[in-house]
Amino acid sequence: MKYKISLIFTLSFSLFLFSQQETNKLNKAADSIIQNLDKLQTNQERISNLTGFAGKYRYVTDTKKLLDKALEISTDLNQKEFLAQSYYSLGNYYYFNSELDSALIYNEKANDYLKDGDFHFLQAKILNSKGTIYRKKGNVVLAISTMLESKNLMDKIDTLTFTEAEKYQFKGQNLVLNNSLANFYNQMEDYEKAFIYYDNAYEAALKLNAIVNAGVIISNKGESFLNSGHINEAISASERGKELKIEGKAHPRLIANSDLKIGLAYSKNGEYVKALQFLNNAHDYYVDNQLDGKLALALNYRGELFLEQKDYLNAKSDCESSKKLAKEQSDLEAYMNACNCLYKTNKQLNLIEASLINHEDYLKAKDSLFNEKNIKKQTQLEMEYAFKVEQDLQKLEAEKNEKQRKLYLSFAIIGLIIASLLTFLYSKNRSKSKLLATQKNLLEKTVGEKNMLLKETHHRVKNSFQIVSGLLFLQSSTIKDKAASKALQETQNRINSMAVLHQKLYKQDHTSGIDCKDYITALMTDILSSYSLPNIEKKLMVEPIIMDIEVVTSLGLIINELVTNSLKYAFSDEQTNSYIEISLKKNNDDVVLEVIDNGNGISEGSDKKDTLGLSLVRDLSEKINGKISFESLQNTDPKGTKVSIVLNESDIL
Repeated sequence: MKYKISLIFTLSFSLFLFSQQETNKLNKAADSIIQNLDKLQTNQERISNLTGFAGKYRYVTDTKKLLDKALEISTDLNQKEFLAQSYYSLGNYYYFNSELDSALIYNEKANDYLKDGDFHFLQAKILNSKGTIYRKKGNVVLAISTMLESKNLMDKIDTLTFTEAEKYQFKGQNLVLNNSLANFYNQMEDYEKAFIYYDNAYEAALKLNAIVNAGVIISNKGESFLNSGHINEAISASERGKELKIEGKAHPRLIANSDLKIGLAYSKNGEYVKALQFLNNAHDYYVDNQLDGKLALALNYRGELFLEQKDYLNAKSDCESSKKLAKEQSDLEAYMNACNCLYKTNKQLNLIEASLINHEDYLKAKDSLFNEKNIKKQTQLEMEYAFKVEQDLQKLEAEKNEKQRKLYLSFAIIGLIIASLLTFLYSKNRSKSKLLATQKNLLEKTVGEKNMLLKETHHRVKNSFQIVSGLLFLQSSTIKDKAASKALQETQNRINSMAVLHQKLYKQDHTSGIDCKDYITALMTDILSSYSLPNIEKKLMVEPIIMDIEVVTSLGLIINELVTNSLKYAFSDEQTNSYIEISLKKNNDDVVLEVIDNGNGISEGSDKKDTLGLSLVRDLSEKINGKISFESLQNTDPKGTKVSIVLNESDIL
């Protein structure tokens, strides 16, 4: 069943268009909604009412019963769209209650129900939430890649047939995306881009008369001002944000969040008395409402304030509590700042060992790119091995000297010397065996760790390609010139072909080669989906041949160029039963790749044309010692084009 916009709109906009009502009767209102569900005509209205109310009140504890009820109804009905909506809303509940791992699990469950349907709007909101979770967990690269994917889905949605209510919801979701992207660029210290996205989101919120939204956005911009060193602007923006939240009668938790940011800004400005007042307000609210994720930040900011005032005991107490909570909440940024605070505080208290431990924890959290823990462990094992060898050699030398001394003293004890010598030889052989076993284990562990680092490298390369692809997509959406936009799309497809390759390398157990069948299947799916041509059938007859990574990289780019060429030029609008066939098989000592379509065919000499795509195909074929040929199937039925590349088996392994 086609998903309806009115059903799926909950968190991404409703969590952002926060409640503008008093919350003192929230629990009673939630009970009333559950009791009056039977008065609603459709299950869609029931699910929307339950999840929408929870999002409206920022997923505070009293709304959990509503989400449980929505999941119960969805499970009884066993309808994918209802289950996806319920799991998605539960994911938002856990996010706003600082349980990031649970939030990610429920978002993944929601996404599992959307794989086979046209649910772009809800999929975009799930990706938005996942990106926010990744950022909170410290993985900014994956966060921004996920958010760009969300924006890509939003841009594909046709709003011409939307009702006014649906358009309002769609604008709200775009508002959320702009704010989220601004937050990411703020964390990446690209403040110029962050300000642009914040301003777009702020103007949209004012046009939608979303007063609380506007307050949250301008508060976030204040944080960006603070990070970029514009402290006075940060104070002004943060205080304006609090005013708008109060005007819109926002939930008290949002007011506490503003107090937290204002307190930090005043602290950075050296106005410690004002800063402490705001930080204490935020701290007390988070304690009363058991919001451990936010409490970790409040304790950290207050600890740094005490540190600046040279009140080292209070600074140590607050930062230790912050470090513990941040670790429990998997908040990498808060954990890193707490470690840095404890490093400086313990240093001032002359607690050198504790200071060094926290400084080491700070460095580990700051630079997750390099697996410092594994490197140190490997170094430690190597040092322990070298030390043990030296000890064994010294022991053997001492035993040998003792035996010789006893031999010269008296022939009467020759029997004892012989026995001692036999014992020594046995001990020596046993020691050598142990040393060899230890060395073997060390080498196996080292190889395993290096393989793990290599797989991590492929994973990071894949993420980098995805980011570049996303940035190219964003750039192409702003270009009016069709030729330039088309060129950017072709470049994006080439990058995607390499990203798919590194994704396969990351997931497989070995890294010496790659199975062409899995890779070509995934690549074809990716290419066809990017052109949105559902009438083109793909035919794959690919044998599971393991090839060298460099060869597969060239083949992937060649297939991308040839398939893209067919999609753009081979088929007419009137043609039916269109297909593109890819064959890869062994033929004696050769491996033959064939790309065939049943389109219009190519004219004589087309393989000699100096186009970028065909030039790239020829150059790549030459690079892997392949023999390429073009064949027009004008005299066959069906007509079409066949491109063949013959590789020697010795060149691909």
